Amino acid sequence: MNPSRREFVSLKRLSKFCVGSLLFLAVLSIMVILVYQFIVIGKTRVESDSPYHSTAVVIVVATVFTAWIVGMSSYVACLLWCFRAFGNLRTFNPRFPRLAAALATFVLALPYVTLIAGFWLLSLLYRRSSMDESVRSRTAWLPPGYVLVRCGLVNMIWWGILILPFNEEFSRSLLRVFRGWTDLVLLSYLLVLVVISAWAAISFILKIGRMQQDLAQLQSIMSHRECSKCGELIPGESTICPVCGFNLNPEESGGMV
Repeated sequence: MNPSRREFVSLKRLSKFCVGSLLFLAVLSIMVILVYQFIVIGKTRVESDSPYHSTAVVIVVATVFTAWIVGMSSYVACLLWCFRAFGNLRTFNPRFPRLAAALATFVLALPYVTLIAGFWLLSLLYRRSSMDESVRSRTAWLPPGYVLVRCGLVNMIWWGILILPFNEEFSRSLLRVFRGWTDLVLLSYLLVLVVISAWAAISFILKIGRMQQDLAQLQSIMSHRECSKCGELIPGESTICPVCGFNLNPEESGGMV
């Protein structure tokens, strides 16, 4: 018994929403970082009861709240995108595990686990969405360069900010090295983190969307044949052209008469 082929689901509209929300979230995050640093760096120059200080605090609180709402919406949308993207792999190969989409989405939803498993899962998604046979046949443990660069950069900057707070000795040594420049270094690091993460996520979402759309179109064309009378592309299993009514298997119909 052949496994059923899943119907292809276009990622175009969901990809646009994910990209828009991620861009908006990146802008909000940069605003929070800049305004917060203004409060911290400028606290020696601006009194706490100054209207500038109070306005900055209000802006930070309002922006953080908005960023939280946008971030949660973006998080849910990206998980839904992952579920649909992995689900589409059954369109291209009906033997692809039925529960793979749900399992991959669950793993990618776990904050710390995704930094490790993301390499393999996103590499799998990229390889199975490609029309290039040399890419599709690559070993699962050798991520394509496109995935390796993005996952590598995101992992490097995120693991850095996750490890530093728990390593007091290393943190103190950094403070000694960047004495007098700590706030500026932290500001730069956070800005790089936001920009690189947004770039990696957005470029990957758009790339996979285009790859799967192209592969689905190629698969649709290959599963169709041309009517010898009107030239219309029709499903390969059809015996009569739905456009001109031409009988595509005259031998079979003649044998039945």
